[in-house]
Amino acid sequence: MNQINQQTLNNEIQTYPEHDNSLKTSWIWCIINTFAHVHSCKVFVDDIALRNILVLDGQLKLSDFGQSILLPLDIDLNSENENDLTVQIEILHLGWVLYSIASWRVHKYYFFNPENADLCWPEPDSFPNADHVLFVAIIKKCWRGEYTSMDDVRDEAHQLLTSDKDHPVRDLGNES
Repeated sequence: MNQINQQTLNNEIQTYPEHDNSLKTSWIWCIINTFAHVHSCKVFVDDIALRNILVLDGQLKLSDFGQSILLPLDIDLNSENENDLTVQIEILHLGWVLYSIASWRVHKYYFFNPENADLCWPEPDSFPNADHVLFVAIIKKCWRGEYTSMDDVRDEAHQLLTSDKDHPVRDLGNES
């Protein structure tokens, strides 16, 4: 019987030495593309976190949709507010996942924590300096709430990946 190598992305980052930029870029593209697809199916995940992303034989897979919200197919997800959850909050959480992969450090963040009882958007100075990591512009825009949809995040990542002819993983953006 083949043994499957599986663990959470949280454990992967804590346990293993930092992966090379091409693998991290591949994982970042995969996560962005995956969440864009999930949102296209009118689903709010509500718990976008490292602990809910599995590393299965080197590939990332989503897990734990227990708190997810399936919305009607005719709804405009980008303007929906379901139990105080919005696309921008989902994208904020995605930004933390992307930052954790890019910096290879676990950063746990959840908008709906008891310390944020008033549900206030994080202050700009509350974020770590991300100037040194992959996808810095995208991560910062996620944190600042500047995207209106997961498709916008995916489109900007695609543009970034395909604009540099010499980038070692530029073909990733052509897989969508």
